[in-house]
Amino acid sequence: VRDSVTNEMMSGGFVGRCVMIPREEPHGVYPEPPPADPVVKHTLADSLVPWIAYEGLCECRRTAEATKWFEEWYMDHKSKKPADPRLEGWWNRKDDHLHKLAALLRLAELIGSNPEIFNEVQTSHTLTVELRHFEKAAVILGEEEERLPKLVALVGASIDARHNDKLRAIIEEMYSKTRVPVPHHFVMRKAIHFLGDAWHFDRAIETLRQQQLISVVTPGVGEKRRGKTYAPMWAGSAEPASSEEPTE
Repeated sequence: VRDSVTNEMMSGGFVGRCVMIPREEPHGVYPEPPPADPVVKHTLADSLVPWIAYEGLCECRRTAEATKWFEEWYMDHKSKKPADPRLEGWWNRKDDHLHKLAALLRLAELIGSNPEIFNEVQTSHTLTVELRHFEKAAVILGEEEERLPKLVALVGASIDARHNDKLRAIIEEMYSKTRVPVPHHFVMRKAIHFLGDAWHFDRAIETLRQQQLISVVTPGVGEKRRGKTYAPMWAGSAEPASSEEPTE
């Protein structure tokens, strides 16, 4: 996103047609994926085959109850504005995303169900999407929308902004592992290869502090800032760190 997406792509129609699911951290790191239940695996595969081989077009239709709900949702949505102007392309198509996601939720519900339901859909070429699918889709889109401003902030970011973001990530990652404020010298060793020297490091730390993204838990003493520690702002009133060296 930082290097390949432009402001024009983000604010225009290209990214606006995508349902973006940004995540900073992977859910897990595995050299080999955990083994799947063979019964579940084959049952799912058998259930997917008819839908993959579906022939012809299928029209998705709202129920009357879903239509009434959507009309109210649509008018409320159009009365608001996105958190960032660059999200207008996505925002203006949010109702399209809502329909697509609601239809996918309905489809997922049908996969693995009674084969007669698939035969009925294939015969009628109609997929009925109900109110509960739209409500669930709205919740999912709302949760993902909260993450979008942070994603948009990366687009076109300067080299200094990128370095600051990497520095913040170092502090947040180590604090998440140890739950104690991170020592100054440890952060310095991790960040010096991209920040270059102590002057740029101090400037980056001060920028993050003024943005209220990190806090200086203990100020440290002397020119080498002995005892100085940092914590992410979301840590709240973190307790001062112990003298133990954090592990990688």
